[in-house]
Amino acid sequence: MSAHGAGTWGFPGGKVDPGEGPFQTALRETFEETGIVVPEGKVQPSGFTYDEFTDAPPYVTLYYAAHLGDVERPEPQHREPAKAFGWKWIHRDKVLKLNLFLCLKNYLLTYGRLP
Repeated sequence: MSAHGAGTWGFPGGKVDPGEGPFQTALRETFEETGIVVPEGKVQPSGFTYDEFTDAPPYVTLYYAAHLGDVERPEPQHREPAKAFGWKWIHRDKVLKLNLFLCLKNYLLTYGRLP
């Protein structure tokens, strides 16, 4: 597991590849880390945070929300064990009780909701 953010809960994510926009990054990173294919028409921007860390440079994090509607929730796969302990769906009422990654914690403080 990567040291930055180790032991905290967060969303799939990563850096933008050359020639790629942030929207494509969100779809790619979600697939690479969880195996979940999110249809392009079901994703929209939901906010951003600026986060300052003691052990890393500052981050600007862009958030995208997938609205799957009546589609059955796909089961996430653990595809990058060196980066995360695993993935699971957690009810939104329980998220604030978790040890959250700073970026996600700041998102919730800024927007008062999950993406």
